[in-house]
Amino acid sequence: MPSMRFCRKTAKRVSPHLASSLFSLLALLAASLAQQTTVRSRSNLVLIPTLVKDPQGSVVYGLQAQDFLIEDNGVQQSVRLDDAPEGQPISLVVAIQRGRRALFEFDRMQGLKTMLGPLFATGKARVALVEFDSNVELTRNFTTEERHIDADLSNLQQGDSGAAILDAISYSIVLLNDESEDRQRVLLLISEVHDHGSHTKIEDAVSAIGRINATMYTLTFSPGLSNILDTGRGNNRRGDKNEMHP
Repeated sequence: MPSMRFCRKTAKRVSPHLASSLFSLLALLAASLAQQTTVRSRSNLVLIPTLVKDPQGSVVYGLQAQDFLIEDNGVQQSVRLDDAPEGQPISLVVAIQRGRRALFEFDRMQGLKTMLGPLFATGKARVALVEFDSNVELTRNFTTEERHIDADLSNLQQGDSGAAILDAISYSIVLLNDESEDRQRVLLLISEVHDHGSHTKIEDAVSAIGRINATMYTLTFSPGLSNILDTGRGNNRRGDKNEMHP
């Protein structure tokens, strides 16, 4: 194992894309071993995940290759750093379904505020909030203020009987496209699986995501399964609306 010395206390994180590639490689190797196939590989590249914190325990970004000195048995090695997305500013659109039975998911969505906290803590994140039912509405344009997003998430309102998921994706991509190209563009979609009422075609939505090089994550819920679980828990009443089933 190579020994390491650091020239100063700055930090660089390993790219999650690199971690994903390594995981895929391990999966392929596991499959090969299961088939009793011998895989031999030789590489002069050694990956050294590194996280350095300041005396207060905070991660410090902005590390350059010359800030590290890595030795193998006393011999200095050349260093190359992957660009870490964590050090890149992020523009995030959170698109939340409010139509159909999404009302019964609002309490579970409150954990999203805690999840967004570390993102705001970097000081480099801009977050926008979009809500949709049959129509799509911009609840909060891009902001660096965590308190504004927290307040919006605490005040989610029930929508109509629609869930225009593809329209919400298209709308969110337009917002992200207006952000600077040096920022990571990310869409977090929280919705059920099936679209109800969109005018946008799925191929157009997919094309738009690729065109601006955005990353999309989805958190989905099943209205049917959720209804069954809420019935068992006695939680199928919100205001005057009762969806309790025998």
